[in-house]
This record gives sequence, C-alpha cells and structure tokens, in this order.
Amino acid sequence: RLAAAAGTPTPFLHAQASAIPFYRRHGFHCAGEEFHEAGIPHRLMRLTQDSPSDSTPDDDPVLGRSEGVHQLASRDQVRAAAIAMARQARREIVLLSRDLEPELYDQPGFRDAIRKLAVSGPRLPIRILLQEPRIPVMTGHRLVELAGQLTSSILIRRVGDEFQDRFESLLIIDETGYILRRTAAEPGAIASFSHRSEAARLHTEFDRIWEHSDADSELRRLHL
Repeated sequence: RLAAAAGTPTPFLHAQASAIPFYRRHGFHCAGEEFHEAGIPHRLMRLTQDSPSDSTPDDDPVLGRSEGVHQLASRDQVRAAAIAMARQARREIVLLSRDLEPELYDQPGFRDAIRKLAVSGPRLPIRILLQEPRIPVMTGHRLVELAGQLTSSILIRRVGDEFQDRFESLLIIDETGYILRRTAAEPGAIASFSHRSEAARLHTEFDRIWEHSDADSELRRLHL
C-alpha cells in the first residue's frame, strides 16, 4: 500500500524455490523462469493487486470486457496480446520500451493498429518512450519511420537517466488494458485486457517518466 501511494515500482523479490508457497500465500506470484542465485534455485516473484493466472487471454479478448490478469510465458504470446490490444485502441496508446523490440512492435498487425489510431484518433494519441533510441533509428525500425511521417500524432522521446530502470517494457491501451514487464529477467509479461485501476496507476507512472524525458539527438535529427 505504501509503495502504491508513493508511486514507486511494484514490490518484487527473488524467492528460493522452497519458499514459493509461503510468498504465494502473501499475494506474490511467479514471473519468469527458474534461475540460480548463490547456487540455489530461485524464481522472480512480484506483488500485484491481482495474482496473474497461468492461463493466456481468450482467443478473441475484448478490451474493457475480458477480465483477468494473465502471465504470458513466451514472446509469441506477448506479441499476440500486444497486437490484439492495440487493434482495439480508440483513444490512446502509450508504450515504453528499451529499443522498440522489433519482434514485438515492428510487426504488420501492430504497425497497422498504430497507423489506424494515428490517422483517425484524437491529436497526439500515441506516445512512445525509449531507453535506447539509437538502436531502432539505426536499424530502420518501421515504427520510427511511421512516427516521422505522422509527427502530429506520434511522439517519441528518450527516457531520462533517473528512470532508465523503472520498466523494461510497458504498453497501455486507453487506460484500460496493459502489458507489463518490469525486468529483463522476465521472458514473458503480465497482461490484462480489462483492469482499469491498475492501468490507470501504470499510466500515472508513465506520465511521470514522460515529464522527465527529452528528445534524443538521434530522434531530434529525424524531427520526432
């Protein structure tokens, strides 16, 4: 409760495998694969308002209606959820990523959803924060190219130094659905298509980081 009130990151811990049942009883859930620390098997565990289930979203999840918090175990599941969620955006898409992971965000379905909202939605409906903007610029990421074409609808900034480690990846759609990965140690992500209170809390964190972001020199060169 104190962490949520202060706007700090969600509490997490590295639990010894034998202690996982204890932490589960106190509201923590497993995130990511088992790893060894000091020669002992551990799992990353994170505290959330709702413990995510091991199930994936429905085959045709509906933003704002398909309830549940899900643990997405693979990149394929994260990509599918991101595309399904972005296609239903009507007001806003905010995205924080280290380098606009192309296997997730340089896919036709996701780019098409971005373009659709950019040309038909409200002014500046898409904001993107990058920790390492040079990489997608140098590799010709097509989402960066699209932002260069639609400058009044898509804005990209660099995450300020003090916030570089706040999130590994965060996608929020219409302050209703979200996909979250806190650390690089998590191969998958936590996702919900209908969790307005948590999406709003994460959106507040995103806005705070946005306020302390800036236009990177590489992005400035591209007039983004």
